[in-house]
Amino acid sequence: MDSLLATALVLIVVLLGLLFSGQLIGLALASSGMFALLVLVGGGQIGMVGRLQFNIVNSFVVGAVPLFVFMGFVFIHSGIADRIYGAVTPLVSKFPGGLLHTNVVAGAVFGACCGSSIGGTAAVGSVALPQLKSRGYDRGLSYGSVAAGGSMSILIPPSVSFIIYGVFVGESIGALFIAGVVPGLLMTSLFMAYIVVRAVRNPKVAPTPQEIPGREILRGLVTVIPVFGTIFVVLGSIYLGVATPTEAASFGGVMALVNAAAYKRLTWDMIRRATTETVKVTCMVLILLVGAQFFSMGISMLRLPSTLAAWLVSLPVHPLVIVALVAVFYIVLGMFMEGMAIMLLSLPITFPIMMSLGYSPVWFGVLVTVFIQVGLLTPPVGVAIYITHKISGDTDMTTAIKGALPFAAVMLLTGILLVAFPWLATWLPSLMMGRAY
Repeated sequence: MDSLLATALVLIVVLLGLLFSGQLIGLALASSGMFALLVLVGGGQIGMVGRLQFNIVNSFVVGAVPLFVFMGFVFIHSGIADRIYGAVTPLVSKFPGGLLHTNVVAGAVFGACCGSSIGGTAAVGSVALPQLKSRGYDRGLSYGSVAAGGSMSILIPPSVSFIIYGVFVGESIGALFIAGVVPGLLMTSLFMAYIVVRAVRNPKVAPTPQEIPGREILRGLVTVIPVFGTIFVVLGSIYLGVATPTEAASFGGVMALVNAAAYKRLTWDMIRRATTETVKVTCMVLILLVGAQFFSMGISMLRLPSTLAAWLVSLPVHPLVIVALVAVFYIVLGMFMEGMAIMLLSLPITFPIMMSLGYSPVWFGVLVTVFIQVGLLTPPVGVAIYITHKISGDTDMTTAIKGALPFAAVMLLTGILLVAFPWLATWLPSLMMGRAY
């Protein structure tokens, strides 16, 4: 045990040294994994390096990542995101808080079109913030609702986070997508409840809701029927087992282009921008995925995860204490690292621990995603806060941070409810997939 602890400390020092040197997180993980394989494990493991990176990139399931991301960026750069926002506005504007609810609901709807939290936040923020400013909404609450709504893309299927988690741990992508539905709707409802409470306690944070004629509501919904039809077919084909996530993502990408053409927004410039953004996001994800695979293989061959899991299970504490420690671990990491990097860095360690405690891998996938979502709204890294701040044009980021932190607390509440009631994540996939999760 002492020698294993010393080995773990050496590996941690190497990893932290590479991270603090400014190396890309994916490359730091890969370098640490190669150091573990070649130096700590030994035995001529160099031949494994080439096979690892080929096997992970050559995965059919991983092909869904760029396709879903492309679908989302087509919706953004074609202006269809504006139409989604406009269609949702009449449905929720009568509630106390008005357009603030639109940010949350539109974020959830857009999450069903785009698996990227970066794209979701940018889409919601670019449409919403100018309207909120012109109508006199409270800045902090406006920024917080935009960041929270945009971050829903990581939880509402199809989520890139679920795809990467499923690939890494070998779990069904379809089951993970279904498992994210109820927690996603729950979190959206809690966001809206918080906005209502704030608006009722202090009406100055939002103008008085205006009554919108039913004809206008119907007109807005009719304009986005093709978009909702695309979402329904893409996700429905996965849930019904008609298509794999990659096949459904391929269809979604084509239908996104068809939608853009139907709205007369299909241009070469739009395709170029959507493709360029897709390549950037996909390269980032693949570098992280390959690096994490190296790191995972290295520590697995050193028996670090299995030894740590056995030690934690033997402790005379309730399993919920270990779950709480894992939650704190993710929240702290979320303050300093990007969500996908956190997931791929931590899963080689946390996944075996949670499985040894008897928890569902599908439930844990949803829980990890919620905790990563919290990291999108917590400084100093807080990607969703940063994007919202940049779109707002403000010079001081303090307002955006203060506005987002209550929504981060609501996300934490959702995580607590998932721990207290695991069926919130497992009931729907068990019902639809015909097996217990």
